[in-house]
Amino acid sequence: MIIEAPLCQRCCFCLPLRRGIIAFGYFNILWSTFMTAFMIFTDHTILLIHGTAQDWGEPAAYIARIMDIVLSAVLVFGGHKNLTVCLKVFFYYTCLTLLAIFVIQIYALTKLFYYNSAIETGLFIISTIIHVYLLLQINSLINKINKTTFETGYENQLGEFGAKHIEIKNGSTDATVHIE
Repeated sequence: MIIEAPLCQRCCFCLPLRRGIIAFGYFNILWSTFMTAFMIFTDHTILLIHGTAQDWGEPAAYIARIMDIVLSAVLVFGGHKNLTVCLKVFFYYTCLTLLAIFVIQIYALTKLFYYNSAIETGLFIISTIIHVYLLLQINSLINKINKTTFETGYENQLGEFGAKHIEIKNGSTDATVHIE
């Protein structure tokens, strides 16, 4: 990646990084499917994506939801198979949608100030924080996959817990293994 970002070892401080990203992908698929069904059954085309509600019209709202479902499926697939290409596709998609929604939200606040803009702004801020955290997680996973693939070909799970060396004492043979 081009940007320098902090590397995370765990998702939400408890889940392994890869499993947390996969869980987020499944949750995003379920949420987008639910919102698409809600739009179909209620004939309500206001699109709530990344915390911003906009009335984009029927075709644009459906296209945006379907793209979100497909790219979340790409995230899940990339997470399961450790494919950095799929993870980067979702990374760039999320960056672009956050940028677009940020511009739309700023425009809505400056030009179209209306009664529930404080609620939408709060949802937008919370959603932006969650998605930036997800971007940091995906960036960490991409770096972790690249590091394990190029250096050793396997993932050292003991390294996550801070073990720097292991001493093995077996009868008359003493061995020390250094993990870096």
